[in-house]
Amino acid sequence: MITETTLLTGVAALLSTFTAIFGILLKIKNDNLKDMKAKLSEKKHLMYNEILSILFDLINGTKNLNTITEDDILLRFMNIKRDLILYGNDRIIRKFFE
Repeated sequence: MITETTLLTGVAALLSTFTAIFGILLKIKNDNLKDMKAKLSEKKHLMYNEILSILFDLINGTKNLNTITEDDILLRFMNIKRDLILYGNDRIIRKFFE
């Protein structure tokens, strides 16, 4: 026959087990989210770096410090647009296309 103490001990053990499993699953989910944010941040950094590189190349081109073809600039902008649509937030996308 099962006593109240045995039943309460079993329920407590089950709750502890479920709590531990839930904690582990939550930590795994949190770690995956951190990894995704880090990868997204790296992609954004590369994209913004390319935008600034094009800007400075255009400025240097107007001062005859280097020569960049229009086709090269257009190709680079198309690549940036693609990355911007994938990785940029809504506010940045709107400003870029203005």
